[in-house]
Amino acid sequence: MLNLGLKASLLIAVLMSTTSLALVYPALKEKGLFRIKTGHILLSSAMIVDMLSIISIVVLFSVMDLYTIVYMTIALTLLI
Repeated sequence: MLNLGLKASLLIAVLMSTTSLALVYPALKEKGLFRIKTGHILLSSAMIVDMLSIISIVVLFSVMDLYTIVYMTIALTLLI
């Protein structure tokens, strides 16, 4: 449709799927959902989506060498 390359298309897909914590947190707090388990699950889900988006961008646009692989392994280990 837009005749974009693969990397540009993937970047747009990742950016569109990212959930902003700056929007989710105030909405949960305003509705009073932050105090219950559902609010914590929603906030945790938004955090995981943000982390996976960052990791996806790094994988798409970085030069994969030994240092990048070690960094990604450590980051994923800490995330889990």
